[in-house]
Amino acid sequence: MNKIHQYIPLHFSVFLTLGIVLGNYFEISYVLLYVGLIISLVFSILLYNKINVKAKYGFQIATYLFFIFLGWQLILSQQPQNQPLHFSHFSSAGSMAKVQILETMKATTYQDKYIVQVSEIDQKVSEGKAILMVAKNDSTKKYQIGEVLLLPSVFEKIPKPLNPHTFDYAYYMAHKGVFYQTEVETRFIKSVGIKINRLSLIGLQLRDFIQKKMQNPGFGKSEWAVINALILGDRQFVSKNLQGDYTGAGVVHILAVSGLHVGILFLILSFVFSPLKRLKNGKLYIGISIILILWIFALVAGLSGSVVRAVTMFSFITIGTFIRNQKTPVLESVFASYFIILLIEPLFVFDVGFQLSYIAVIGIVVLQPKMMEILPTKKPVFLYKIAQLLTVSIAATLATLPLSLYYFHQFPSLFWLSNVVIIPFIGIILGMGLLVALLAVLGILPDFIVYIYNGILSIMNQFVYWVATKEQFLIKNIPFTISDTLVSYLVIFLLLRWLFSIKKPYVFSTQFQTFLLGVIVMQLVFISEKYTQSQSKEMVVFHKNKETILGIKTRSNLEILHANDSIHLDNYPFLTTYKMAYKIEKLNINPLNKNIYLTKKGILLKIDSLGIYQNLSFKPDLVLLTQSPKINLDRCIREISPKFIIADGSNYPYRIAQWEKTCKTYKIPFHATREKGAFVLK
Repeated sequence: MNKIHQYIPLHFSVFLTLGIVLGNYFEISYVLLYVGLIISLVFSILLYNKINVKAKYGFQIATYLFFIFLGWQLILSQQPQNQPLHFSHFSSAGSMAKVQILETMKATTYQDKYIVQVSEIDQKVSEGKAILMVAKNDSTKKYQIGEVLLLPSVFEKIPKPLNPHTFDYAYYMAHKGVFYQTEVETRFIKSVGIKINRLSLIGLQLRDFIQKKMQNPGFGKSEWAVINALILGDRQFVSKNLQGDYTGAGVVHILAVSGLHVGILFLILSFVFSPLKRLKNGKLYIGISIILILWIFALVAGLSGSVVRAVTMFSFITIGTFIRNQKTPVLESVFASYFIILLIEPLFVFDVGFQLSYIAVIGIVVLQPKMMEILPTKKPVFLYKIAQLLTVSIAATLATLPLSLYYFHQFPSLFWLSNVVIIPFIGIILGMGLLVALLAVLGILPDFIVYIYNGILSIMNQFVYWVATKEQFLIKNIPFTISDTLVSYLVIFLLLRWLFSIKKPYVFSTQFQTFLLGVIVMQLVFISEKYTQSQSKEMVVFHKNKETILGIKTRSNLEILHANDSIHLDNYPFLTTYKMAYKIEKLNINPLNKNIYLTKKGILLKIDSLGIYQNLSFKPDLVLLTQSPKINLDRCIREISPKFIIADGSNYPYRIAQWEKTCKTYKIPFHATREKGAFVLK
């Protein structure tokens, strides 16, 4: 444990990750990348095994640079512009695309959604993934995994968010290798059969087969959703309310197949196959059997980032325990699996579940044993086991806390209660679920087992709901930036360095002084951010369909102007995220009853449905068009000569299109929030 910093895959993982992150934000030419790769590799080979101290340092630096360049190259190769066969280079109006259904996404009220692989554009070989959206109606067909379709090749980039600091779905999907989407009516789609030509499709088809076999009227809607998430890794049946309950209770990780589930499956399989130890080479047979079943489970679970990480890690543990006949340190398996996974799929590094899963495992392995050392005795055994569960939960929560605050901006303070009650039984729940799946596939699933299992899941759901309803224990809307996250992890690292470096953590040691310095740096970052935000001023024309919403930020205060001065923020999530991003301390909601506003860019005139702009005593610099005013924009421009025109989401689309043409004629900048997003005046 103490020598984990000497483990080579840890070093390689750090610098490979650094290269991937750099490649995500900075694009350089492939020629420079390959030159860097070749030069660093050559120097690494030349300096390998040299006795000279300087040569050893040179070897380390060259090797680290090699992995930085490698990570950089891996992530840039995922971009469509760097893929010569990507369908976006060939797609055009009037062309036809051949696509294959890879995954069924969670449907909306009006659309079914799929992730598809594009294989041809007008019979020319192409590649790349996209989202296919099919409008729902009485004749809408449900397409199957692996089904090949012919449809119009009208792909558009996934749109960016229309309001600042809101969830960027385009960014999220880009890190899954999906950059484009298309919306097609069923009547324009032609199915040409089902083709199973990749390993992941075999797994997904197997999952569909198991799902159909497991369908039983004895399962409730919420219980069926939990079964699919828990056993099959399919979360499309999990409703927003159910997901919110598990999130609020601090046990949402149960609904995502990850290290917890794979670890329990590993223990179950180790027990089931233990009689094979009596045979010659029995441990070898056990190891091979466990690895094979774990990867079949990963296939069925859709090869998500979290399950691939967990199965890869436990494959290393299995090899060390049963095949090499030695116990492989968990952290070594963690970093080895992390390194190998990123070499194969570098985009996983941006997956939130992937990040949280790794950090949680590291936190448990590093922190939990230290916490248990505090206990004076292991008796009584019952309380000691509860303490183990509690410390595991606390260690994982502490390790993931900064990242959780950054992504979710909330903290479920009753997480310990949920974990202590649920985790001890999750092995039974998972084991029984696997038994239910097996009996269903064999066609011999008795109704009484369905009744019992549904009752167990119902009790778990009701308990989770009870915890989640204790809203006074759920701290929401916590402002936390990427800078806060990084500096928090720095402080956590320095704290652990102080606690673990010596047998007794003296307060006068160098490690403690470094820790205090880190705390001071963290406080300076918090103060600096707050000061910077408090000094900024801006006016925002937010985008909201059929509504006009203005925001005026002055220091740490935000004034929201709306036709209705009693709006509820829950119905306007973009206002909540904006408030968190700027750490707003005071929020006022006032009626939108003025037509003239003074900004740093000059005077802004709001022209609403009344269409009043004549006989002004001033010339406005900016014009905001709202509520589809029936005006002649051509005459308006000649009369008041604005420098900039804005149209918000309260206007009819056809009027916005007319206004845009008029503005082009007069060469006046035009900003439609429906297309370009919120308009920000700093």
